Amino acid sequence: MKHHGEIVETAVRASGVSISRLAKKLGVTRQTVYNYFHSQTIPWDTIRQIGDYINHDFSQEVKENGKKYNIDTNFPFQFKDDAQEASFWRYKYIELLEKYNALLAAEQPAK
Repeated sequence: MKHHGEIVETAVRASGVSISRLAKKLGVTRQTVYNYFHSQTIPWDTIRQIGDYINHDFSQEVKENGKKYNIDTNFPFQFKDDAQEASFWRYKYIELLEKYNALLAAEQPAK
């Protein structure tokens, strides 16, 4: 069974959207997008954002603990192990850090 990153990578590459354009749309670096591709789990809100941009519905492909994600929620309430939970929070932290850095950069006066 493919993990989240593999499912997302396959769909992104099939869409023809460049990694650079996707990263810019998500407000993250290209490296973060590549990290998503290698991740066992990706937060549902990130998967949904990617799907919206490439016009792909991941709701039937991405499953958590054998159950489909509920589209109305963005949090998988149960993790199958500690590594999965750590991965989820690590990528959530990276997302928030990159958004924070973008806000700081936007507030810097032009030189």
